[in-house]
Amino acid sequence: MSNETGVVTDMTMHQAIRAQVLEVLEKSDMTEEQKQQILVSLSCPCCGGVGVSLTIPLDNSKPVF
Repeated sequence: MSNETGVVTDMTMHQAIRAQVLEVLEKSDMTEEQKQQILVSLSCPCCGGVGVSLTIPLDNSKPVF
């Protein structure tokens, strides 16, 4: 029997990160410029992708990786 704990999901790491970032940005009272600055500064914890390679549209359209 394993004592491991964790979250089981059908989302990829990229999808989970995108969902979390979008949720935080949607709930914030930041300006669009502030949100864009955050998105540009992001780096993906699983692949190291950064602002240019990790694009998250604020209009809920499909992300570009």
